[in-house]
Amino acid sequence: MLLPCSPPQHKWEWRHCRGFVEQYNTAYGKAYSRSKCLDVEATSAKGQDTPAAPELLLEAPKEHPMVIERKCVAWPPDYFFNHSNEDEIFKRVVERLRGEFSDSLYQLTVKKESLSGKRKREVIDIAAHVARVVLKNPVRSKSEYGIGSQQPIPWRFRPLSFYERDESMPDSGVEVVIESGWDWSDLSQISTKREVAKAGYSGELSRLAKDAEKKFADYTGCLKILLVEFYGDESSWIGDDDFIGIIQSAQLPEVIDQVWVARQECVSENGYEIAWQRAR
Repeated sequence: MLLPCSPPQHKWEWRHCRGFVEQYNTAYGKAYSRSKCLDVEATSAKGQDTPAAPELLLEAPKEHPMVIERKCVAWPPDYFFNHSNEDEIFKRVVERLRGEFSDSLYQLTVKKESLSGKRKREVIDIAAHVARVVLKNPVRSKSEYGIGSQQPIPWRFRPLSFYERDESMPDSGVEVVIESGWDWSDLSQISTKREVAKAGYSGELSRLAKDAEKKFADYTGCLKILLVEFYGDESSWIGDDDFIGIIQSAQLPEVIDQVWVARQECVSENGYEIAWQRAR
């Protein structure tokens, strides 16, 4: 139920929500279709960055209109910022090393904590430094133990042996692994991290639900749907049942009629689509 990466960055919420509407219509035998993209219209009319309206208005024959508000609930609060740093170092390193290191499968390993809080310019400079050192030392970089340094952050680059690979990995190229500094052998540490994450997600959900309440205020005659997507580190040890429990136990505004949560649904060996599950 924890979604990977970050939500797509474009303002047309219909692209995000169309799959939910199709699933809702199938499940309940309805024929809802998009009537208005309310958030876009509100932004255009008022010149605001944050529209005071739900994202979508949908209508169906002989049914109450439906309004939808979608919220991305992330924990920790800086998750999206730090995740963008991880994406940036992956993109920059792979771009620079792709040509010279296509004869086998190589892995760059860095610590998650070493990228946290860094500005984008810093991350770009780190990636450039690492790639430059690797390219200047091709023999060592391709040796069994590879090459590494503690500067500007701790990192290591090396080829992966045949025994370290699995079927999901390509035969050649460069991949980046972001390691967490947590000691997973310490069960008390895991339990503490899990409880902190559950409380964090619950607090973020309550905060975002109050924002949704304001946007639903002018739509008293409509069915009000809150769509929730959870984002964060898999190392938080939060399972699907935990996320359902967070939604069901949250103090949500009474104006919200239904809450649906996004989950991954496998469609192929390496692919998935977003499906929706009613949680409340």
